[in-house]
Amino acid sequence: MTYRLITLSDKSLILYPNSGRQYDAVHKVWIDREDASLVEVAPRWKEKGVKIIGGCCQVGPGEIKELGTALK
Repeated sequence: MTYRLITLSDKSLILYPNSGRQYDAVHKVWIDREDASLVEVAPRWKEKGVKIIGGCCQVGPGEIKELGTALK
């Protein structure tokens, strides 16, 4: 879906994903999942045309620093 948005819009696409974990609002806990890390997938997003990539829930300063290094 993300890549389709890039082709349909003349606006820059911004991704601000969380760590890939799901939040269980009933039990008020984060559920662990084995997803690719933000640093691993971000270069593919950049190649597809995403202009700004950040991080949200469960993404800290360390991951943002790694992300910056990986995308330079």
